[in-house]
Amino acid sequence: MKTLDDLIEHLKDEPTIKAYRQLEKIIDENAYLKKAYEEVLDKQKRMVQAQHANAKDVKTHEKNYESALEKLSKTVHVEEYLTLQSEVNDLTRMMFDMIEQTLNARLKRD
Repeated sequence: MKTLDDLIEHLKDEPTIKAYRQLEKIIDENAYLKKAYEEVLDKQKRMVQAQHANAKDVKTHEKNYESALEKLSKTVHVEEYLTLQSEVNDLTRMMFDMIEQTLNARLKRD
């Protein structure tokens, strides 16, 4: 599993991930930001549940989530954090796709 360890070490040095982790620490250490971020996540969860249940109040949940996210995004650290979070998620999806393609190719070869 040396390759996996190498990948993990490489990711630790990735500038995007370093910046993301620094901002995550800032948010976690700030009680106001942490609470506001957790509230946004809760509103997002409720919105998604309402969407999947085809609930009548989906629009209300969407507005509550969007309003809370907009308010929180006006904070410099959070806006940058959310941007980096999206980039890290994209990087993660790309890595999983590459791993899946490599595994499938090797399994077909054997």
